[in-house]
Amino acid sequence: MSKMPFKQDAFDNFINDISSSKTMPLLNYQDFEESLMASKIQSLLFIQDGVWYSLIRVIDIKNINKFKQQVNNSYLLKNTYYSISAMAGNIMNDYLKKTWTRLFAMLLLLFAITLWFAYKDKNRIWIVLPVFSGVLISLSFQALLGNSINIFHLLSLLLVIGLGFDYSLFFNYENNKMIQLSNSTHAITISAITTIMTFSVLAFSDVNVLSSIGQIVVIGVFACFIIAKFISTPTNKYE
Repeated sequence: MSKMPFKQDAFDNFINDISSSKTMPLLNYQDFEESLMASKIQSLLFIQDGVWYSLIRVIDIKNINKFKQQVNNSYLLKNTYYSISAMAGNIMNDYLKKTWTRLFAMLLLLFAITLWFAYKDKNRIWIVLPVFSGVLISLSFQALLGNSINIFHLLSLLLVIGLGFDYSLFFNYENNKMIQLSNSTHAITISAITTIMTFSVLAFSDVNVLSSIGQIVVIGVFACFIIAKFISTPTNKYE
């Protein structure tokens, strides 16, 4: 270092620390408990039932199939490797399966109630039928596109059901004057058009959540409006 532009004793402390570190004991887990690295180390290295576990993140995998093959061929990795994305997907699939089972049971119950009301009054079935049809058509459209049904689709169906009942009730409403029926039809049509136009913007969004909401609402509202319009049986009384 004599030929370098530094003072003669500039690195003495550094060299002494390196020399003394060679004789120091190895660091252990307890040495980091009071340091700034404690939280980071505790999230990656922990003990459970007397066994130490270390979490290692695997990133930037070029060939995922080859990586999975190597994991399956290794006895150690096969029993210790866990894919967070795969586990999260399995949890979500189990949740959706249970949700669909409950939803199907609720639909059967609602269908039974609808039949009972229809038996009491045949006109009531024309109010409920457009709503059920709109829900089934919107879900079937997602299946045709190859999209899996997620929680945002189910939440969007609430809006479809609400608007569907609104259209059915107005179209089947008993009016005393023809002009009232004309005004109601005009208002419902404008409402349906503006709703479809608004959610069409979301349907073409690059964000999956917004796209899911837009597709369900657009198809469902359009189906409810058309079906309610053409199968409604208003009992008009003209003066």
